[in-house]
Amino acid sequence: MRCGQRHLTVRTSFKFQAIGTRPNYLITKSHIPMSKITLKPFGSDQPEAGYIAWSPVPLNIEGSNPTGNTSVTLRSRPLNNSISRVLFMSRIGAVPVEELEVTLKNGLASVYVAGKFQPGKRHNGASEEAKDVLIEAVWSDNSHEVAGSVEVMIRVRKNANDLSVKARNDFLDALATLNGIKSHPAFPNQPPAGPGKGIYVTDFVGMHVGSAYSSAHGDSHFLPWHRLYLLDLERLLQKARPEVSLPYWRFDEPAPNVFTEEFMGATEHIPSNTPQLPGSGTPNCVTFSLNNPLYAWQIG
Repeated sequence: MRCGQRHLTVRTSFKFQAIGTRPNYLITKSHIPMSKITLKPFGSDQPEAGYIAWSPVPLNIEGSNPTGNTSVTLRSRPLNNSISRVLFMSRIGAVPVEELEVTLKNGLASVYVAGKFQPGKRHNGASEEAKDVLIEAVWSDNSHEVAGSVEVMIRVRKNANDLSVKARNDFLDALATLNGIKSHPAFPNQPPAGPGKGIYVTDFVGMHVGSAYSSAHGDSHFLPWHRLYLLDLERLLQKARPEVSLPYWRFDEPAPNVFTEEFMGATEHIPSNTPQLPGSGTPNCVTFSLNNPLYAWQIG
């Protein structure tokens, strides 16, 4: 660089205008690089925080702008041809909107985000298999440059009969992990992999048919006890596969995709006696395909 020239340290495009013999740099505000904005669902930047549902949850916003502007616009867009959308609220009880302008104070702000419930659409607009919505943040004085983003999944319980093949297989994989058929780093204290050796047997089966049986089934505790029981099971399934939710069976509707060899097992008849453990002499009443991890299912 020759003497008399200035060196521009900001990475940007610029124009030269000769004034005498010294160059003059014209820089517009939009060319100044924007600082990054961090978006934290549930106040966390960990990957497991990116799972929301229909109820609004906190979304923390952190950032600073070299221009001095403190106004941030939140918006979202679908990923991978998804139909899922999210809505923003400045506070609980506020009207949900698809775009929200927020003012940062000392570089911080907190709002709420929730999945957009879309009646009539597949899964009412919930995510199909994984994170498929991108929440974006832009500074209001430079809306063309995304300053921060986070991927989220609208993870809700879905009709088992309507699951995609991947969602079905992810659920079966997580269930097989809890049964001990597969090992998983999320469960380091489980015995070596082997059917019927996982916490599904030691915890869930044992609790359901053991000391809690009478209180869980014999009085008014029935509904709340089983709601917590299933929620506990679902949370452990999500440790194995975070995109999984516990599907439900609409037993008042046909479910041709549920009771198949590829999913929960095919039956030729409903047995009149209580099924016993394999090897007890009781004929098998449920069949699975060899690719179904439940093929090796055992209890005990």
